[in-house]
Formats: sequence, C-alpha cells, structure tokens
Amino acid sequence: MVLSANGPGLGGQLVLGVVGAIVLLIGLIMLRGAWRNLGLVRRIVGDDADPIDIAAVSGGPSAVEGTARRAADGTVPAPFSDEDAVIAVGETLNPSPSGETQSLTTDERVVESVPFVVEDGTGSILVEPTDATLHLEGPKLDPADVDDPARDAWLGRTEADIDSPTAYRQRLLTPGEDVYVFGEAVATDGMAATGGERAIDWRLTGGDDLMVSTEGRGLMGGSNLLAAIVFLVFGGMFTLMGIIFLSGLL
Repeated sequence: MVLSANGPGLGGQLVLGVVGAIVLLIGLIMLRGAWRNLGLVRRIVGDDADPIDIAAVSGGPSAVEGTARRAADGTVPAPFSDEDAVIAVGETLNPSPSGETQSLTTDERVVESVPFVVEDGTGSILVEPTDATLHLEGPKLDPADVDDPARDAWLGRTEADIDSPTAYRQRLLTPGEDVYVFGEAVATDGMAATGGERAIDWRLTGGDDLMVSTEGRGLMGGSNLLAAIVFLVFGGMFTLMGIIFLSGLL
C-alpha cells in the first residue's frame, strides 16, 4: 500500500475545514461574549443609576436603584426561614469532592421568584426576574438553624433532590430592601401589574441579561469583568486555533 506524501486528501481537507470553521465560530462567539460583558461593566460601573421616571421615558437598557415592593403576584416563601420574598434562592451545601472538609460546594440550587416593583421616589417600574442573573447576599445556615416547616414546604414545592446536606444557604430579596437592577425597559402594553393601587406602565426585562443585586454595583461589575476576561482568553485561543486549521488548507 502506498501512502500519499502530499498531505491529506480531499476527505481529510474537508474534515479539517469543518473542524476549523467550528473552532473559529466558537472563538468568535466567545469574543462577542467578552465584548458584551465589557460593555456591561462600562455601563454598570461607569454610570449612575437612572431615575425611574427617566428610565421609563427613555426605554432601552436601563439601570435603576430603589426599594423593592411586592407586585400583584405577591411573594414567595423563603426556603429555610419564616419570611416572604420576591426572589428566594435555596442552596444545599456539602464538602467539595476533593475531600477538603473546610470547603463547601453547592449541590442543589433552586430559584423562586415573582415580578416585583422598584420605587425610587421619582416613579415605579416592574421587574420580571425570570432567568435573571442574581447577586444576592445570604448567610450559610447549619441544619439546626433551619426552620423545619419552611424547609419541608420548600422540598415539597420544588422537588429539590437533597441528601442530608452539611449546610444550607438562602439568598433573599425581600419587600422593603434596597436593590439595583439592570435590564431592558419596555412598555407593559397596558398590563395592570400593580405594586399598590396604580398601574405600572414600564417594566425591566431581559432574561439572563437582566441583573438584580443587593450587593451593590461594584461586585456586579467585578463579576462581569471576570467573565469578560475568561471569554477573551478562551475566545482568542479558539479563534487562533480555527485560523491555524483553516490556513493549513491554503
């Protein structure tokens, strides 16, 4: 059998071309993610929050700060305490797989939320937090510190899969708490979503582009900067690899 010394044949070139194109596409997508996160960092850290009455008139990407209030859908119960919240995150913690007893990792994480209103003295805006990126503070709780009826109700409500966790953590946004929200301001199209007796004409939405924080703008900007760096490094690597693959065909 005689092997060709002239490099890969037509079939091999086709495979290299497909692989190179896929790797290049992945790299470009990651670089786009880096650019997007850098833009969010610049918007979050560089500018003050908009007064809600201005955000409502302007529309589009908006950052607001104010007080969280319950809306028409009310609240959700906290997972491990006798409290009500508009966003409730329940987490179970266990030792890390490495066996380091001092390091706990999250085994189960369940997010429950309802639309809520943010007020800042100039106006009110509805927030729809489904799929939002959350930056909420919350303490670690030993099993003895957990409200058993609340935990049992949480398990029945969410069907969370837990097995004697070492600790718990709950992160809440409760009515009356200060909150920072970044998202897309759009009209509610006449929806009677109310925080009190009057209709709310504008809402903040955006899916995972919506960010809700009780930790302040600085920490939000830092997490997005870290994401931008990761995307930039790996996006650059994949883009370079894709170019090398494709250039080998020329």
